[in-house]
Amino acid sequence: MLATMQPAWWPRLIALFALPGAVQAWTDPRTWPVFHHIHLHPNPTVILALNGIVHVRGVDQAVALAPGDLLVVGTGVWHEHLPLRAGAAWVGLGFLPGWADLALTGGEAPWLVRADPAPLRPAVEGILAARSAAARQQHAAALRRALAVADG
Repeated sequence: MLATMQPAWWPRLIALFALPGAVQAWTDPRTWPVFHHIHLHPNPTVILALNGIVHVRGVDQAVALAPGDLLVVGTGVWHEHLPLRAGAAWVGLGFLPGWADLALTGGEAPWLVRADPAPLRPAVEGILAARSAAARQQHAAALRRALAVADG
């Protein structure tokens, strides 16, 4: 389990996973953007703000995520992670064949582990498919619980 690694900041990170916040899903791929660092992923990507404000920009949308806010970027959706200000941090979750990558970004180098995608993917797909804010919140709560106990 990730928790068995027990760095000093792990209990605080687990508490931050549980922070309820706004939940958004970007699912509409757009045309090639003109930004320098914009990219897309072949699988859904999760951005969970932990500290400070985390800015993400899409082709024709942008969001400033506060602590606890969560954004799921769908497959093939262009986006850009804007530079973090001092003290800001976020957890990113992406899916690759056979495993999920979980990265804590906010310092000089990200903390990166591989996790079992099986308990994480259903909640992410639920957020992307949800038709209401309440349904997105319900799936986000399941994702936060799964992150807190993820194997990696």
